[in-house]
Amino acid sequence: MADSYKQALTGLSKDGKEGISAEPSPVPNLTINPTASGSSPVPNLTINPTAPYDNSYLQITSYKLNGKNFFQWSWSVQMVIRGRGKIGYLDGSTKKPDPTDPTYTTRDTQNALVMSWLIHSMEEHIGSLYLVHTTAKVIWDKVKLAYSDLENSSQLCELRDHARDLKQGSTDVTEYYTALIKVWQELDLFEPNDWCGECSGKYMKLVERTRTYDFLTGLNKDLDEVHGRMIGSRPLTQIEE
Repeated sequence: MADSYKQALTGLSKDGKEGISAEPSPVPNLTINPTASGSSPVPNLTINPTAPYDNSYLQITSYKLNGKNFFQWSWSVQMVIRGRGKIGYLDGSTKKPDPTDPTYTTRDTQNALVMSWLIHSMEEHIGSLYLVHTTAKVIWDKVKLAYSDLENSSQLCELRDHARDLKQGSTDVTEYYTALIKVWQELDLFEPNDWCGECSGKYMKLVERTRTYDFLTGLNKDLDEVHGRMIGSRPLTQIEE
């Protein structure tokens, strides 16, 4: 029994020849983030050069630019990149330093990372068009030029008509309100509020009042009591209330 136990541990038979190895199976190479105390080890990931679009961990948003969803994609991308402290690589406020600058390598690496985020958050046939550029800002500006419809008056008119035509119908109030919110958010993309100070505040009050009227107009008749109570309030009750 003792010999069998020894053989299992050492991998040697009684005559000293090699038997079955008792060495543990190799495990994946794991790295630990030294800046995060108590962080769990994560796999040491590498990019597959034969299929760069398979590296989904570089896709920072659930929206992939497909040529028809620029608004949702751009706002989602900006939100994530701003949250990671690198929005300057998109708007140009983070300048590329001189190669002799001690921060050059860090800035160059971060610029490449933001470029990767952008490219991997596009459909492959779109992303491949921007691989030749050297800065994230150039990619961002060219994508905006190609896919932004901010000056598309016909689409703006269509959204306004859609907002006015929306009615509660067979949906509950929450679903109806959510549908309106989505349309209003798209309208806000077409008409950004870049006014200053007091003028901006007055404009937003006008927008809120108009949208409250649109919301009330679309409610079902059995909610006329709510309609009347909100219309009769001074100042006009906001929708959220």
